[in-house]
Amino acid sequence: MDYNPELAGVTYFGFSGAGNTNVTNAKNTLLVFGADYSRAEGKVHVIPNVEIFTFGRNGAGMRPAAVVMPKLTVLSKF
Repeated sequence: MDYNPELAGVTYFGFSGAGNTNVTNAKNTLLVFGADYSRAEGKVHVIPNVEIFTFGRNGAGMRPAAVVMPKLTVLSKF
């Protein structure tokens, strides 16, 4: 894969919390909600969904804020 310089500002969101002391040692939960919409022929699907990450208390007794990521998936069958 070629390097894309426009992605330099995108941060990685990992479950491990590596590099993020607020998340380290905090238990996490991932919730995913979505719905699949398609026409009668079923050749194109539009799937709006949302991922919600919630966290318990970390080693310092702090609860990191939840992260909500809306997404849109479009699937086309040929």
